[in-house]
Amino acid sequence: MVVTMKQLTPKECQEIITTFKDGLMSATSLSDKYGVSRQAIYKLLHKHEIDLKALAILSVNCNACGKEIKRHRCRVRSQKTHFCDQTCQSAYSDARIGKQKMARYKVSEYFKLKPEHIVHFDDGNDLNTTIYNLVVFENQKDHILYHLGKKVEPIWRY
Repeated sequence: MVVTMKQLTPKECQEIITTFKDGLMSATSLSDKYGVSRQAIYKLLHKHEIDLKALAILSVNCNACGKEIKRHRCRVRSQKTHFCDQTCQSAYSDARIGKQKMARYKVSEYFKLKPEHIVHFDDGNDLNTTIYNLVVFENQKDHILYHLGKKVEPIWRY
């Protein structure tokens, strides 16, 4: 059996180079998207003299203080939040806990919450603690199932 590889257009080549350089996608993801092998992606990058070692480290901002920090590209792709140190991570976590407490307080004015109930931010923005954005799930299991796209109804919605 002979396997033939797709020939990339110049536009696709430029898209691959730009996307890879920006750190948005891995070579494996790009190969899947464009229907070529991972090796073809690396050959294309090498042909255009893209220094892979120089692109291995990306600059991101600390989610707590905003300071620019360096992280490996795979870590940037796999993590939503980045912190320059443990102090910033703790401060960020404390702030999120504070938002959860505020949300629970607001819901408790309308609905009797039990400790196992989970207050969910309907629009995904935990800065938006308006009562219209808050819903309550029976437990963490229902909350996770909801995020996985399963048909789970909240036990309370304003």
